Amino acid sequence: MNFSHDLLGDVGAIIVAQQVAVICPESISALYLRNSGLTAQLDRTFFTSLADCTAIARLDLSFNNVGSELIVSLLDSLKTHRGLNHLSLAGTESDDSVCEALVKFRPPHLSSLDLSDNANITDSGGKALASLLDVSNQLLRCLVANCPKISPTTQTLIASKADRNLSVARVLDECLLQLKYYRFDLNADKRTRREVPHWIVRLFSVQCCLFVFEASHVDII
Repeated sequence: MNFSHDLLGDVGAIIVAQQVAVICPESISALYLRNSGLTAQLDRTFFTSLADCTAIARLDLSFNNVGSELIVSLLDSLKTHRGLNHLSLAGTESDDSVCEALVKFRPPHLSSLDLSDNANITDSGGKALASLLDVSNQLLRCLVANCPKISPTTQTLIASKADRNLSVARVLDECLLQLKYYRFDLNADKRTRREVPHWIVRLFSVQCCLFVFEASHVDII
């Protein structure tokens, strides 16, 4: 559902979230509220309604002047949301407290995060975001464009970790693709059924070595 630039305001956004939560919580996969007139007075029922929308994978609240306190409450509400994988908080007047809250409350499957155009995020917040990009945390992409208080060094660190994670994700996707392909052969041929497991073991042994090597050599501070 796309309500970007519609200037719903706080009341309109709450009504939308409540209706989605009640009528179709398992079918709406995206909610775009970019520049929709949300403010720091937005009622917390908006967050609880969003948490009930279990199918939402993409949430865009960018360029609404909601402030850090509200965003921290949002992250607390979504910390157990297992569907959300893309979150855009660009231009929301977020500061370092949001970065720290992301470390604590990050939704378990969040893979893409946009915190661009938040001038109040400092280098301390940038380093917290960099820690989120560790391979074990599964966050693949984090944008912090136009955040002038984050040093170039920290921005480079964030970019390098994001590139590493994307490379690892592509390798693992290729492994899964190969496994799906050979699964059909296992069902079709007894001879293949005996040989393929050894091939799978070799493939994953090599990829795991690459994974460990990549993770241990990129983070040079």
